[in-house]
Amino acid sequence: MHTFDTIDAVFAFIRQPPVAVLYVSAPNCGVCTVMKPKIARIVDELDGVAMGAVSIADVPSLASEYHVLTAPAVLVFAGGKEIWRGARFIDVEQLEQALASAELYLQD
Repeated sequence: MHTFDTIDAVFAFIRQPPVAVLYVSAPNCGVCTVMKPKIARIVDELDGVAMGAVSIADVPSLASEYHVLTAPAVLVFAGGKEIWRGARFIDVEQLEQALASAELYLQD
């Protein structure tokens, strides 16, 4: 998993792999701590999917750039475009479905 500390690094990451999962956390966020390894395990099982993490405290401009209002937030990008997001209480089944459909999104 990649960890980012600048908005430019986040932009570069999103454009690089076919499917990118960006995990946004906040300091002192218990839900963030619990969800991060769960999301990482899902992503690790998939080919062509990369995961990156960023703390909103380290890159505050991310909140306005991607309209992240709460943490954790998981944003899924296919071909550099956002195709799914979940925030605070992330529905893991919906995330898995979004990742499964990302390949179809890239074929369009």
